[in-house]
Amino acid sequence: MENAFFIMGGTTSQRLPITISKLHICTWNMRDCNAYFELGIEIAANTLSLNVDYSISFLAEWLSPDCEIISLHEKFADSDNARFIFNETVESTRDVNGNKHNGTRISFTNKRQIMLLPINEAKPQDGMVILTFNNKAPQGVYPYIRILIKTPLSQLAMIKKGIAKNSYVFDIKINEKRNLPNWVLDVQNQSNSQFCPIEKAFCLHAVPASYEISFIDSNKLKNVRKLEKSAFTKYLPEIKSIENDDYIITFSKSEDKDKSSYSFFSVFTQETIGTDQVIIAVIINVVCSLLFALGSWRLSCFALKNRWQKIPWEFGIAFIVVIIAFTIFCQHRRKAK
Repeated sequence: MENAFFIMGGTTSQRLPITISKLHICTWNMRDCNAYFELGIEIAANTLSLNVDYSISFLAEWLSPDCEIISLHEKFADSDNARFIFNETVESTRDVNGNKHNGTRISFTNKRQIMLLPINEAKPQDGMVILTFNNKAPQGVYPYIRILIKTPLSQLAMIKKGIAKNSYVFDIKINEKRNLPNWVLDVQNQSNSQFCPIEKAFCLHAVPASYEISFIDSNKLKNVRKLEKSAFTKYLPEIKSIENDDYIITFSKSEDKDKSSYSFFSVFTQETIGTDQVIIAVIINVVCSLLFALGSWRLSCFALKNRWQKIPWEFGIAFIVVIIAFTIFCQHRRKAK
C-alpha cells in the first residue's frame, strides 16, 4: 500500500500556502473491519484572517469516492476527549455561538488555545479530498481541523506474507518532493496550490496487541502503550471493533527545521505459526508415524483375505488426525489475517 501523503492549501481564491504548526496522522488497523485513517491539522496562530474561507487538499493514492469523511470537531466539546487526544490538561472549553456544531475553543492550563473548526461537506475523489473551512480563530488561537476517514481497505500497511509470520510495513512519507508522482504534479498545476510548510509531524499506529514491533526509528519513537478501550470508545464510537480486541498504539514525532518533508518507517509482525503450533505438529507427526508403523506390522504378521481388512484401521485414525490438524491450522491462519 502506497502511503505517500501530500498536503497543499491556502485561501479558496489565492491558494497561498498555509503554515501547519502540528500535523497528526493516525492509522487504525482493526482485526475484523476495514482500516481507518485520522488526520489532524493545527495551523499556526495569527496566520489566517478571521471569517475567511480556506481550503486544504489532502492527497493519498488510496483515497477514492468509496471513502467516507467525518469531521471530528464536535468530539472536543467534551473536555475528556480533548485532554485524552492532545495529552494536555484542559482548563476550559467554549462552543462557538453556544453550539458545538460551529466549533469549540479549548484553553489549556499552559495558556495555549486551539479552535476546533468544522469542515464543509468533503467529497473524496480519486487520490484527493479538499477540506474547506471558515476560520473563526481570533488572534493568539491556533485553528485546528480533524477528520476521520473510513476506507474500503482492509489494511493501510504493505503486507508481506510468510510461512511462519506476516509483516506489516508502514512507510509513511509526507510532502516528499523527490520523485514526485505525475498525478500530484497535475493536481498542483491545475489548482495552483503550494505545499504546506509543516513545523512538527506526529504519527500514530493502532494495531492489534498480537503484533510485534520489528522496527521503528528510535529517534522518532516517543511512546508505546496499550490502547485505553473506554477512552477511545467514547472518543470514536464509529470504530466499533475497539471493544472486541486488545490493541497497542505507537507514537512517533519528528521536527524539521526546513519544514519541508517528513517520513516515518515502521514494521510490525504477526506470527501465523507459533511455538505452540510447531509443538503440536511434532506430536502429530510422531503419533501418525507410530500408527503407520503399527498398521504395517499387523499386515506383516496376519494374513487377511478381505481387501478392506488389508487397510489397517491405524491408517484411518492417522488420516483423521491429519484432517483435524489441517482444519485447526487453517482457522488459525484465517484469524491471524
